[in-house]
Amino acid sequence: MKIVIEDKFLKIIDKEILRSGNVNSYKMSIEYDSFYNDRVLIIYFKHDDIKKIVTVGPDNIIDIPHEVLENAVDIYVGFYSPSPDGDRLKDRYCSNFDKLTVIEGAYDKDATPSEELTPTILEKYLQEMKNFYNESLEGYNNNATNKTEEFNKNYENKKSEIDKVADEVSKDKSAVEEMKKSVETSEDNAKKSEENAKKSEETAGEYLDEVKNISNAMTFANFEVDVETGELQINTPERFENAGFSVNENGDLEVEISG
Repeated sequence: MKIVIEDKFLKIIDKEILRSGNVNSYKMSIEYDSFYNDRVLIIYFKHDDIKKIVTVGPDNIIDIPHEVLENAVDIYVGFYSPSPDGDRLKDRYCSNFDKLTVIEGAYDKDATPSEELTPTILEKYLQEMKNFYNESLEGYNNNATNKTEEFNKNYENKKSEIDKVADEVSKDKSAVEEMKKSVETSEDNAKKSEENAKKSEETAGEYLDEVKNISNAMTFANFEVDVETGELQINTPERFENAGFSVNENGDLEVEISG
């Protein structure tokens, strides 16, 4: 808090709410104009019938008198500045009042000490405090242990579930790969079987045609001897061109099958 003095006017800035019962604990700095440099400056505090004055020293800091802080009241603060001239008063300047508020504090001069603890009561008190401490510590440790065990258990359960899912995924992946290979192999085999079947079918057809031609040729071919020339003539239908008969140089009958 600060008291600012300008000419004959006093103002308190940075005010605080004061509490009763304080002694030499509230300080105020004093700021004034140069007119009062060579004069005596006295700060005046009053409330009801209590009036106290404090002379401003070289450090310009004062304590609020504890006498005006005994009760919850309003304190009025002013200043006056006398100028002595030998044994007589040359002049004196007085200011206005500014106000500070005091509320009730915890100090009470009428309060009496509480009953002293006997050794028995003190021991009982200390034992109760010790028991309370031990119970609190034990409860804390148990709770911490339970939390740790619960965390570890949940961790292991979750890890087991994750590993199980990973195994199932791995198995499913292997099964899919095997199935894919099996399908590809089956497709290859099916293509080969189809190709072989087509070739067999074509070959069988060719053999069947040859057999038919030979059979037909044998059935419908006829032979006769030219009386005039003595040559053997062979007659076959034109559609059986792949089956031919001829007599070789030795006079043997030969059959030619083209294809």
